[in-house]
Amino acid sequence: MSGDTLVILADGSTKRVDEIDIGDMVVTGGGEFACVKKKFITGEKEVYGVGTWLSSEKIYASLGHKFFTEEGIKECWQLTLNDWIQVPRIPIKNSIDKYNFRLEKNGRGTELGGGAKCDIEEAEISLDRGFGYYIGYYLAEGCVKTRENGDPCYVHFAYHKDEVFIDKAYEWFAREYCTSRNDFEDETNRKRTYLYGKFLASLTERICGRTDNKRIPHWFFDSNRDFLRGILEGYFDGDGNKDFEERRSLGAVCIREKISRQIKRIIISLGYGVSALTYMEERYRYDVKTKPIYQVRMNGDTLARYCGAKVEKKHKATKYIEKDGKYYVKVKSIAYEKTCQTYDIEVNHPDHNFETVAGVVSNSEEAQWEGNPDELLTSLFACIPDPPEGTEVYRESTAQGYGNTFQEDVFAAYCEGRYPYYERDGVVYAWKDPRSDWVLVFIPWFCVEKYTRLFRDDGERKRLEVELDKKVFDERNSRWVESEGKRLRAKFGLSLEQLNWRRYCIENDCRGSVDKFHQNYPSTVEEAFLSQGTNVFDKELCDEVEGQCSDPVFIGSVERVLGKLQLTRNRHGYFSIWEKPIEGESYFLTVDTAGGKKKRARVKGTTSEEPDRTNIDVWNHRTGNQVAQWNGHIHYGNIGNLIGMIGEFYFMGKACVELMNHGYTVVEDLKRLGYPQYHQKPDEPGWFQTHGKKAKMVDESYRMVRDADLKINCRETVSEMRTFVEDPPGIFEAASGSKDDRVTTVGLASQMMFLIPREYLGGAEKKGGRKRKEGFSNWSRHPKANVGRPVGVSISI
Repeated sequence: MSGDTLVILADGSTKRVDEIDIGDMVVTGGGEFACVKKKFITGEKEVYGVGTWLSSEKIYASLGHKFFTEEGIKECWQLTLNDWIQVPRIPIKNSIDKYNFRLEKNGRGTELGGGAKCDIEEAEISLDRGFGYYIGYYLAEGCVKTRENGDPCYVHFAYHKDEVFIDKAYEWFAREYCTSRNDFEDETNRKRTYLYGKFLASLTERICGRTDNKRIPHWFFDSNRDFLRGILEGYFDGDGNKDFEERRSLGAVCIREKISRQIKRIIISLGYGVSALTYMEERYRYDVKTKPIYQVRMNGDTLARYCGAKVEKKHKATKYIEKDGKYYVKVKSIAYEKTCQTYDIEVNHPDHNFETVAGVVSNSEEAQWEGNPDELLTSLFACIPDPPEGTEVYRESTAQGYGNTFQEDVFAAYCEGRYPYYERDGVVYAWKDPRSDWVLVFIPWFCVEKYTRLFRDDGERKRLEVELDKKVFDERNSRWVESEGKRLRAKFGLSLEQLNWRRYCIENDCRGSVDKFHQNYPSTVEEAFLSQGTNVFDKELCDEVEGQCSDPVFIGSVERVLGKLQLTRNRHGYFSIWEKPIEGESYFLTVDTAGGKKKRARVKGTTSEEPDRTNIDVWNHRTGNQVAQWNGHIHYGNIGNLIGMIGEFYFMGKACVELMNHGYTVVEDLKRLGYPQYHQKPDEPGWFQTHGKKAKMVDESYRMVRDADLKINCRETVSEMRTFVEDPPGIFEAASGSKDDRVTTVGLASQMMFLIPREYLGGAEKKGGRKRKEGFSNWSRHPKANVGRPVGVSISI
């Protein structure tokens, strides 16, 4: 919704949705009171004004925003003038029938007007029709007056001299609690009544406030029908038009928004129907401009029920319907308004909706579910028959950042893009993890046909071509790079008309912000989710690195059979190779061991517990090239043997194991195997991570990836780099629901490039086929390191 859309709060006041605060109380479609739990900025979008009958105000919603209608939930673009939008009906709970009030500091009595003393200090007041009538009449015509010290002392009513309704309020309730009554009539048509008594004045102020702060508390709906009926009678007797029988319409005008909206809610709660509420910003009375006013008006069937008539058949002019005890108002208008920043809120109630000035709207997207969505999803999917029954499940939601079930399961199905499921014209639209039945579908912005813009002339076309060819300065990395538009055109084959629309949208709809365009019109799955923290590896760098990634020459598994290493091809295997072992080169391994199992209730089609993954990267020490990677689930007791097999294939390259979780066990296993390891201190193998060392490691890995000192070949590594954030400052980790095991091994590699002395094994060729002279190393060779080609390996790469 646009920021100026008004949300009605529990007390009847309204707030712009962009000014809503966490903790504000609203009303749900079921008539329940709920607190605002979260507030979202949902990006710049086209918004449409939706108006309903019986209200002069509109809601401004994006095309995808959901409304509660008589036919169920509908998105804005599905609405027509034949639809009916729900309005809340707050239930009358009948849970309160007495109101206890004690007058503080009144033990000796207080001298009041007329020479009387107030001797009432405490009373239990019945919430009946008489008390309700007094409250309603006070809201219409009364105010509480105070002494110089601020203590309430009497209630003042002003009304037309021909009216006698004050007598009802006095006889039905006030007589018992006031000390005296004085009536005055001036030279005009006005008459004034003063009801003296500190108890009555304090009671009235405590419940309904005074002057500009007069209100109808939302706890009134916990009372009973007689009390609420009395409020309506007193209010309309005081402020209502007196010729309603002739006009067949009863209305009341008020400058206080809270009172008018609560009166309308009471009418609905009592089952009379839906009254009209009109806001008049400019109103003239006797040619004099007045304050903005709100008018509540009952007509037709609603007025008939209020007057006690039985309505057998709905009048043809009635603009609302009742269905299953709920009221729905007919849509009056739908029209495009503007393109602007949009917002949404989440409430802490299972209804997942809230009241606006034009009816009930939903925040029921899965990414915004409250509480424990995992348990809810698990329960829901337990009700769905398993195959071969012909059932299908669709989970749809707008990306709402990281840390919700939708985002987590999207990335679980995405698997860093390893398993494309549907591809057309070089663009992947769907992915499917072979271990799950879920299929992820993502439609990038450039596949939407309307997102193109024709050129006005050839000159505009040529100017865009020149603009795309220009290098842009990357301030963060202090270098010139190709424009993003040119990279998009090369990667996805976009037309100039599509890029022309992109340029127009950034300048006009996104206020010149490329980041806002990425958020609202993503090109990739990663762009669709906006992280809460600061991304360590910026998008431009990740795009550049991903463009240099290549397909592995081998995907499969590694194992030892009859004492020999054996590599078996398997497109779903955990082991990938980009560069086969080269005699004369030196290699090292970086290892991030699995940290156990993350207990998280998964939905149908996945496991109930998702274990962490172990990641092993192999690096060419001379070139910084990422030559191989093993990433998958494995018991921590087998990680040491796995490192030994991979390391044996790459000339027993030294292994650097992060000492976290099971890392200590892996280091001990490698010591028993006699495998060479990085030692941070004598007899202390492994990498012990500290807060300061991690910050340095992150900075070094960024610099080395940027400067190509580390050459990343794995696209899944780049995918994890995109979701690696600093949040809060100084804390580096994967965004919620994402992983960072591959990023950790890149960080370890950035340190090992310097900490492990470079050693030359001889035989490596320089450019032009010339061989280096035999060299030597300042690092002792491990006795098990093979100088020549690894032996006992069965594979053809």
